[in-house]
Amino acid sequence: MHTEVDCEDEEQSITFRRFIGVVTAKPGLLRPLTDADSVKTAFDHAIDLGKGARARIVVANGYVFNSSTQVAKVDTQNERSVGLYVEFGEFDYLVSGDLIGRRTGGENAHVEEAVGRALLTISDTPKNDPLDVLQVNHHGGNNASDDKFLNLATPEFAIIPVGKNSYGHPDARALSRLANSPNMQTIFMTNTPEGSNPGPKELPANYKGKPVPIIISNAPIVILTNGVTYTIEAQNGDYKKEVPVD
Repeated sequence: MHTEVDCEDEEQSITFRRFIGVVTAKPGLLRPLTDADSVKTAFDHAIDLGKGARARIVVANGYVFNSSTQVAKVDTQNERSVGLYVEFGEFDYLVSGDLIGRRTGGENAHVEEAVGRALLTISDTPKNDPLDVLQVNHHGGNNASDDKFLNLATPEFAIIPVGKNSYGHPDARALSRLANSPNMQTIFMTNTPEGSNPGPKELPANYKGKPVPIIISNAPIVILTNGVTYTIEAQNGDYKKEVPVD
Protein backbone atom coordinates (compact mmCIF):
# COMPACT_ATOMS: atom_id res chain seq x y z
CA MET A 1 0.00 0.00 0.00
CA HIS A 2 1.32 3.44 -0.83
CA THR A 3 1.68 5.36 2.42
CA GLU A 4 3.27 8.58 3.50
CA VAL A 5 6.06 8.13 6.04
CA ASP A 6 7.09 10.38 8.87
CA CYS A 7 10.86 10.28 8.37
CA GLU A 8 13.22 11.05 5.55
CA ASP A 9 14.54 7.48 5.21
CA GLU A 10 11.62 5.23 4.20
CA GLU A 11 13.58 2.10 5.19
CA GLN A 12 13.62 3.31 8.79
CA SER A 13 9.90 4.15 9.01
CA ILE A 14 7.70 2.33 11.51
CA THR A 15 5.40 1.14 8.72
CA PHE A 16 8.31 -0.30 6.74
CA ARG A 17 9.80 -2.11 9.76
CA ARG A 18 6.43 -3.66 10.63
CA PHE A 19 5.96 -4.83 7.06
CA ILE A 20 9.40 -6.45 6.97
CA GLY A 21 8.61 -8.14 10.27
CA VAL A 22 5.45 -9.67 8.85
CA VAL A 23 6.97 -10.96 5.62
CA THR A 24 10.01 -12.30 7.47
CA ALA A 25 7.81 -14.20 9.90
CA LYS A 26 5.71 -15.67 7.08
CA PRO A 27 7.95 -16.83 4.21
CA GLY A 28 6.23 -16.60 0.84
CA LEU A 29 3.99 -13.70 1.82
CA LEU A 30 6.22 -11.18 0.05
CA ARG A 31 5.32 -11.21 -3.63
CA PRO A 32 5.30 -8.66 -6.46
CA LEU A 33 2.05 -6.97 -7.46
CA THR A 34 3.03 -5.68 -10.86
CA ASP A 35 0.58 -7.13 -13.38
CA ALA A 36 -2.87 -8.67 -13.77
CA ASP A 37 -1.75 -12.23 -13.03
CA SER A 38 0.07 -11.32 -9.82
CA VAL A 39 -2.88 -9.28 -8.52
CA LYS A 40 -5.33 -12.09 -9.35
CA THR A 41 -3.06 -14.59 -7.59
CA ALA A 42 -2.88 -12.35 -4.54
CA PHE A 43 -6.66 -12.01 -4.52
CA ASP A 44 -7.12 -15.78 -4.75
CA HIS A 45 -4.72 -16.35 -1.84
CA ALA A 46 -6.43 -14.43 0.94
CA ILE A 47 -4.39 -13.23 3.91
CA ASP A 48 -5.52 -15.17 6.98
CA LEU A 49 -6.12 -12.69 9.80
CA GLY A 50 -7.19 -15.40 12.24
CA LYS A 51 -10.49 -16.73 13.61
CA GLY A 52 -12.15 -16.66 10.18
CA ALA A 53 -11.21 -13.09 9.26
CA ARG A 54 -9.32 -12.53 6.03
CA ALA A 55 -8.04 -9.78 3.78
CA ARG A 56 -7.89 -9.94 0.01
CA ILE A 57 -5.94 -7.68 -2.31
CA VAL A 58 -8.44 -6.26 -4.80
CA VAL A 59 -6.28 -3.68 -6.61
CA ALA A 60 -2.60 -2.88 -7.01
CA ASN A 61 -0.56 -0.96 -9.57
CA GLY A 62 -3.77 -0.05 -11.38
CA TYR A 63 -4.80 -3.70 -11.87
CA VAL A 64 -8.11 -4.87 -10.39
CA PHE A 65 -8.36 -8.54 -9.48
CA ASN A 66 -11.09 -9.38 -12.02
CA SER A 67 -9.56 -7.69 -15.08
CA SER A 68 -6.70 -8.64 -17.39
CA THR A 69 -5.90 -5.04 -18.28
CA GLN A 70 -4.64 -2.09 -16.27
CA VAL A 71 -7.05 0.78 -15.63
CA ALA A 72 -6.44 3.43 -18.29
CA LYS A 73 -4.09 6.35 -17.56
CA VAL A 74 -2.56 4.92 -14.37
CA ASP A 75 0.83 6.61 -13.97
CA THR A 76 1.17 8.02 -10.43
CA GLN A 77 1.84 6.51 -7.01
CA ASN A 78 -1.67 7.39 -5.84
CA GLU A 79 -3.21 5.56 -8.78
CA ARG A 80 -1.00 2.52 -8.09
CA SER A 81 -2.08 2.14 -4.44
CA VAL A 82 -2.91 -1.29 -3.01
CA GLY A 83 -6.48 -1.95 -1.86
CA LEU A 84 -7.35 -4.51 0.83
CA TYR A 85 -10.86 -5.91 1.22
CA VAL A 86 -11.27 -7.19 4.80
CA GLU A 87 -14.01 -9.72 5.57
CA PHE A 88 -15.35 -11.44 8.66
CA GLY A 89 -18.62 -13.28 8.25
CA GLU A 90 -20.81 -10.87 6.32
CA PHE A 91 -18.90 -7.79 7.49
CA ASP A 92 -16.87 -5.98 4.81
CA TYR A 93 -14.29 -3.19 5.10
CA LEU A 94 -12.14 -1.58 2.40
CA VAL A 95 -8.83 0.21 2.93
CA SER A 96 -6.89 1.46 -0.11
CA GLY A 97 -4.39 4.03 1.09
CA ASP A 98 -4.01 6.92 -1.35
CA LEU A 99 -6.09 5.38 -4.13
CA ILE A 100 -7.92 7.96 -6.26
CA GLY A 101 -10.54 8.01 -8.97
CA ARG A 102 -11.26 11.50 -10.24
CA ARG A 103 -9.57 13.92 -12.62
CA THR A 104 -7.39 16.25 -10.59
CA GLY A 105 -4.33 18.00 -11.98
CA GLY A 106 -2.34 15.46 -13.98
CA GLU A 107 -4.17 12.45 -12.51
CA ASN A 108 -7.09 11.01 -14.45
CA ALA A 109 -7.32 7.26 -13.80
CA HIS A 110 -10.73 6.01 -12.67
CA VAL A 111 -9.35 3.30 -10.42
CA GLU A 112 -11.96 3.71 -7.69
CA GLU A 113 -14.83 3.04 -10.09
CA ALA A 114 -13.11 -0.11 -11.38
CA VAL A 115 -12.72 -1.33 -7.79
CA GLY A 116 -16.36 -0.57 -7.00
CA ARG A 117 -17.54 -2.61 -9.98
CA ALA A 118 -15.21 -5.47 -9.07
CA LEU A 119 -16.50 -5.64 -5.48
CA LEU A 120 -19.98 -6.39 -6.82
CA THR A 121 -18.64 -9.61 -8.38
CA ILE A 122 -17.41 -11.14 -5.13
CA SER A 123 -19.72 -14.05 -4.44
CA ASP A 124 -20.03 -13.63 -0.68
CA THR A 125 -20.86 -9.94 -0.95
CA PRO A 126 -24.60 -9.15 -0.67
CA LYS A 127 -25.81 -8.02 -4.06
CA ASN A 128 -25.46 -4.27 -4.60
CA ASP A 129 -24.21 -3.75 -1.03
CA PRO A 130 -20.49 -4.54 -0.96
CA LEU A 131 -19.25 -2.40 1.94
CA ASP A 132 -20.19 -1.81 5.53
CA VAL A 133 -17.27 0.51 6.33
CA LEU A 134 -14.97 2.45 4.01
CA GLN A 135 -11.62 3.85 5.04
CA VAL A 136 -11.80 6.90 2.82
CA ASN A 137 -9.22 7.04 0.06
CA HIS A 138 -6.45 9.65 0.01
CA HIS A 139 -7.41 11.24 3.34
CA GLY A 140 -10.60 12.71 1.87
CA GLY A 141 -8.85 14.49 -0.99
CA ASN A 142 -10.97 15.79 -3.86
CA ASN A 143 -9.23 13.41 -6.29
CA ALA A 144 -10.93 10.49 -4.51
CA SER A 145 -14.40 9.51 -3.20
CA ASP A 146 -15.85 9.70 -6.70
CA ASP A 147 -19.65 9.54 -7.01
CA LYS A 148 -19.57 6.46 -9.28
CA PHE A 149 -17.41 4.57 -6.81
CA LEU A 150 -19.56 5.50 -3.81
CA ASN A 151 -22.76 4.55 -5.64
CA LEU A 152 -21.27 1.11 -6.33
CA ALA A 153 -19.62 0.52 -2.94
CA THR A 154 -22.49 2.04 -0.87
CA PRO A 155 -20.68 2.18 2.51
CA GLU A 156 -22.70 2.86 5.65
CA PHE A 157 -19.82 4.48 7.56
CA ALA A 158 -16.75 6.34 6.35
CA ILE A 159 -13.52 6.76 8.33
CA ILE A 160 -11.10 9.45 7.16
CA PRO A 161 -7.52 9.09 8.44
CA VAL A 162 -6.47 12.72 8.62
CA GLY A 163 -4.72 15.27 10.77
CA LYS A 164 -2.97 18.59 10.37
CA ASN A 165 -1.95 18.95 6.72
CA SER A 166 -1.26 21.55 4.06
CA TYR A 167 -3.23 19.83 1.29
CA GLY A 168 -6.73 20.80 2.35
CA HIS A 169 -7.67 17.23 3.33
CA PRO A 170 -10.46 16.44 3.75
CA ASP A 171 -11.91 18.47 0.92
CA ALA A 172 -15.45 19.76 1.46
CA ARG A 173 -16.48 18.50 -1.99
CA ALA A 174 -15.34 14.97 -1.12
CA LEU A 175 -17.16 15.18 2.21
CA SER A 176 -20.30 16.26 0.42
CA ARG A 177 -20.08 13.30 -1.99
CA LEU A 178 -19.60 10.93 0.94
CA ALA A 179 -22.53 12.45 2.84
CA ASN A 180 -24.80 12.09 -0.16
CA SER A 181 -23.82 8.52 -1.07
CA PRO A 182 -26.75 6.07 -0.94
CA ASN A 183 -26.35 4.42 2.49
CA MET A 184 -24.11 6.81 4.43
CA GLN A 185 -24.94 7.13 8.13
CA THR A 186 -21.91 8.81 9.73
CA ILE A 187 -18.52 10.17 8.66
CA PHE A 188 -15.59 9.98 11.08
CA MET A 189 -12.28 11.82 11.08
CA THR A 190 -9.43 10.45 13.16
CA ASN A 191 -8.05 13.88 14.11
CA THR A 192 -8.80 17.54 13.72
CA PRO A 193 -7.79 18.42 10.15
CA GLU A 194 -6.10 21.73 10.92
CA GLY A 195 -5.32 23.60 7.75
CA SER A 196 -8.10 22.02 5.71
CA ASN A 197 -9.70 24.44 3.30
CA PRO A 198 -12.64 24.73 3.28
CA GLY A 199 -13.04 23.05 6.64
CA PRO A 200 -15.68 20.49 7.57
CA LYS A 201 -17.67 23.09 9.51
CA GLU A 202 -18.56 24.65 6.16
CA LEU A 203 -19.96 21.40 4.74
CA PRO A 204 -23.68 21.22 3.94
CA ALA A 205 -23.65 17.52 4.86
CA ASN A 206 -27.17 16.60 3.87
CA TYR A 207 -28.57 13.32 2.60
CA LYS A 208 -32.20 13.30 1.44
CA GLY A 209 -33.05 16.04 3.89
CA LYS A 210 -31.40 14.25 6.82
CA PRO A 211 -28.09 15.61 8.16
CA VAL A 212 -25.17 13.20 8.15
CA PRO A 213 -23.11 13.55 11.35
CA ILE A 214 -19.40 14.26 11.03
CA ILE A 215 -17.50 13.05 14.09
CA ILE A 216 -14.00 14.46 14.64
CA SER A 217 -12.67 11.89 17.07
CA ASN A 218 -9.11 12.94 18.02
CA ALA A 219 -9.04 9.39 19.40
CA PRO A 220 -9.11 5.89 17.89
CA ILE A 221 -12.18 4.73 16.01
CA VAL A 222 -12.80 1.09 16.86
CA ILE A 223 -14.90 -1.45 14.97
CA LEU A 224 -15.87 -4.75 16.61
CA THR A 225 -17.80 -7.41 14.71
CA ASN A 226 -19.02 -10.97 15.09
CA GLY A 227 -19.78 -11.18 11.38
CA VAL A 228 -23.51 -10.63 11.93
CA THR A 229 -23.48 -7.24 13.64
CA TYR A 230 -20.77 -4.68 14.21
CA THR A 231 -20.19 -1.91 16.70
CA ILE A 232 -18.46 1.27 15.58
CA GLU A 233 -17.19 3.59 18.29
CA ALA A 234 -15.33 6.88 18.50
CA GLN A 235 -13.30 6.46 21.65
CA ASN A 236 -13.61 10.11 22.59
CA GLY A 237 -17.14 9.18 23.70
CA ASP A 238 -19.00 11.08 21.00
CA TYR A 239 -20.38 8.05 19.16
CA LYS A 240 -21.11 4.35 19.64
CA LYS A 241 -23.57 2.29 17.65
CA GLU A 242 -24.30 -1.36 16.99
CA VAL A 243 -25.35 -2.05 13.41
CA PRO A 244 -26.66 -5.24 11.78
CA VAL A 245 -24.68 -6.44 8.78
CA ASP A 246 -26.99 -6.17 5.77
